[in-house]
Amino acid sequence: MAARQMSVTRMAKTRLRRNPQARRRGRPDVLRRNRAWGGSEPCVDRTGAIRFASARKLFQATRKSPMPDALELLKTRRSVSAFLLGDPAPSDADIRQMIEIAARVPDHGKLTPWRFILYRREQGERLSELLMPLYRARFPNAEAQRVEQERGRFSRSPVTIGVISKAATHAKIPEWEQFLSAGASTMNLVLAAHALGFAAQWVSDWCADDAAASAILGAGPGERFVGFVHIGTPKEKPLDRPRPAVDDILSSWSEAR
Repeated sequence: MAARQMSVTRMAKTRLRRNPQARRRGRPDVLRRNRAWGGSEPCVDRTGAIRFASARKLFQATRKSPMPDALELLKTRRSVSAFLLGDPAPSDADIRQMIEIAARVPDHGKLTPWRFILYRREQGERLSELLMPLYRARFPNAEAQRVEQERGRFSRSPVTIGVISKAATHAKIPEWEQFLSAGASTMNLVLAAHALGFAAQWVSDWCADDAAASAILGAGPGERFVGFVHIGTPKEKPLDRPRPAVDDILSSWSEAR
């Protein structure tokens, strides 16, 4: 085994001597770092690229230390009612960055089973004209105050982003997994808004379950809204709510007897 490792190392060094360009790309540094971190000896594949013989050692070598800022971000996120979200609104660049982050979620099969629709506050009045007849037909006994609130649904916050699930029958990927991926994408969107200094509220309500309303809002055949994320700047300092104790929601598995 030792002889084999020595042979592989000699091969790697020979490849580097014969290929100065590889040396300029920093591959000798990879050799040095691998030894310094106690990793296994490098090997050379058929293309001449140096690779670690042990994926586990590679993970250990590249593992990063905890990120306090990121942890604090996750620990301080909280929902803020859309009624309390105002200007300044996220810029177009902010929105694009949020969507980029929202797309970085587990996606079994790389299906991208979700997409996003942007609604701006100035479009709220027109959306209300289209949606209110449906709302009145569905909730004929709604109180006047509730009706008025519903009329301003898409005018509450500067922007609202609808998240649509495109989950569909697949030979290998269950639809449920695809729908969960859309939910994860929605959560990433909420976190991205928080990271950029805004606040958000993820809601669904009747619009997400009503086929006619969903069609007006942009859902296509076979698509379903996971929810709508209202985004803006808090008009007042948000107050946190009580959170469950870890001991109340975490348990260790034990075999039933």
